[in-house]
Amino acid sequence: MNDIKLWNICLQIYRDAYNKATPKANFNELVRTGEAMKDRFFMKYKLSKGEADKIINKYCKKYHINKLDKRRIEATVFLGCMPTF
Repeated sequence: MNDIKLWNICLQIYRDAYNKATPKANFNELVRTGEAMKDRFFMKYKLSKGEADKIINKYCKKYHINKLDKRRIEATVFLGCMPTF
């Protein structure tokens, strides 16, 4: 799968993760307002590791992602701005 498609899946994962995080947030709104550009903004939001894994698995299954691309997605979201555990 190409990088643009994988990135779009990562964005869907972020949207879902912030929707389920504590406190709940709209990821698109965080980006639109510039909040997501602030250093370590994601530290304000909490999500369990189990819930994060469920979200990632949901989208990998939905888009029939192979193991290598799943690892790329996991690395991208966990090293990116995924809510903290």
